[in-house]
Amino acid sequence: MVVNKKIEKKEELRDPDEYLSRGGKVRADMIDEQEITQWQTISLRIPQEMLKTVDHRVKERAALTRTAWILEAIQQKLKAEGQNEQRREES
Repeated sequence: MVVNKKIEKKEELRDPDEYLSRGGKVRADMIDEQEITQWQTISLRIPQEMLKTVDHRVKERAALTRTAWILEAIQQKLKAEGQNEQRREES
Protein backbone atom coordinates (compact mmCIF):
# COMPACT_ATOMS: atom_id res chain seq x y z
CA MET A 1 0.00 0.00 0.00
CA VAL A 2 1.41 3.36 -1.02
CA VAL A 3 0.91 6.26 1.33
CA ASN A 4 0.94 9.65 -0.26
CA LYS A 5 2.43 12.41 1.78
CA LYS A 6 0.24 15.46 2.01
CA ILE A 7 1.98 18.32 0.24
CA GLU A 8 1.86 21.53 2.19
CA LYS A 9 1.43 24.69 0.21
CA LYS A 10 4.00 27.36 0.76
CA GLU A 11 2.72 30.65 2.05
CA GLU A 12 1.97 32.86 -0.88
CA LEU A 13 3.64 36.21 -1.21
CA ARG A 14 1.59 38.98 0.23
CA ASP A 15 2.51 41.48 -2.45
CA PRO A 16 4.40 40.09 -5.46
CA ASP A 17 4.97 43.60 -6.84
CA GLU A 18 6.79 44.61 -3.67
CA TYR A 19 9.02 41.54 -3.91
CA LEU A 20 9.82 42.15 -7.56
CA SER A 21 10.47 45.85 -7.05
CA ARG A 22 13.30 45.04 -4.63
CA GLY A 23 15.15 43.35 -7.48
CA GLY A 24 18.36 41.42 -7.23
CA LYS A 25 21.94 42.50 -6.77
CA VAL A 26 24.03 43.18 -9.80
CA ARG A 27 27.79 43.15 -9.99
CA ALA A 28 28.01 46.94 -9.60
CA ASP A 29 26.11 46.74 -6.30
CA MET A 30 28.46 44.08 -4.99
CA ILE A 31 31.51 46.16 -5.91
CA ASP A 32 30.05 49.11 -3.98
CA GLU A 33 29.59 46.87 -0.91
CA GLN A 34 33.21 45.71 -1.16
CA GLU A 35 34.43 49.29 -1.30
CA ILE A 36 32.38 50.18 1.77
CA THR A 37 33.89 47.40 3.89
CA GLN A 38 37.37 47.99 2.50
CA TRP A 39 38.37 44.38 3.13
CA GLN A 40 40.30 42.27 0.66
CA THR A 41 40.40 38.49 0.71
CA ILE A 42 43.81 36.95 0.04
CA SER A 43 45.22 33.45 -0.19
CA LEU A 44 48.20 32.87 2.07
CA ARG A 45 50.71 30.10 1.63
CA ILE A 46 52.33 29.23 4.94
CA PRO A 47 54.58 26.33 5.98
CA GLN A 48 52.71 23.64 7.92
CA GLU A 49 54.97 23.89 10.96
CA MET A 50 54.45 27.66 11.16
CA LEU A 51 50.70 27.17 10.90
CA LYS A 52 50.78 24.60 13.70
CA THR A 53 52.64 27.13 15.86
CA VAL A 54 50.09 29.83 15.02
CA ASP A 55 47.22 27.47 15.86
CA HIS A 56 48.89 26.61 19.19
CA ARG A 57 49.19 30.32 20.05
CA VAL A 58 45.56 30.92 19.03
CA LYS A 59 44.39 28.15 21.38
CA GLU A 60 46.26 29.85 24.24
CA ARG A 61 44.11 32.96 23.87
CA ALA A 62 40.37 32.74 24.41
CA ALA A 63 37.91 34.08 21.83
CA LEU A 64 40.53 34.64 19.14
CA THR A 65 40.44 33.25 15.62
CA ARG A 66 43.39 32.33 13.48
CA THR A 67 42.57 35.24 11.16
CA ALA A 68 42.39 37.69 14.07
CA TRP A 69 45.74 36.44 15.37
CA ILE A 70 47.38 36.85 11.95
CA LEU A 71 45.91 40.35 11.56
CA GLU A 72 47.20 41.28 15.01
CA ALA A 73 50.67 40.01 14.12
CA ILE A 74 50.67 42.01 10.87
CA GLN A 75 49.53 45.10 12.76
CA GLN A 76 52.35 44.72 15.30
CA LYS A 77 54.90 44.30 12.51
CA LEU A 78 53.65 47.38 10.66
CA LYS A 79 53.71 49.42 13.86
CA ALA A 80 57.29 48.31 14.66
CA GLU A 81 58.49 49.11 11.14
CA GLY A 82 56.77 52.50 11.28
CA GLN A 83 58.61 53.30 14.53
CA ASN A 84 61.92 52.22 12.96
CA GLU A 85 61.31 54.51 9.99
CA GLN A 86 60.58 57.44 12.31
CA ARG A 87 63.86 56.86 14.17
CA ARG A 88 65.80 56.82 10.90
CA GLU A 89 64.15 60.06 9.77
CA GLU A 90 64.95 61.74 13.10
CA SER A 91 68.64 60.77 12.87
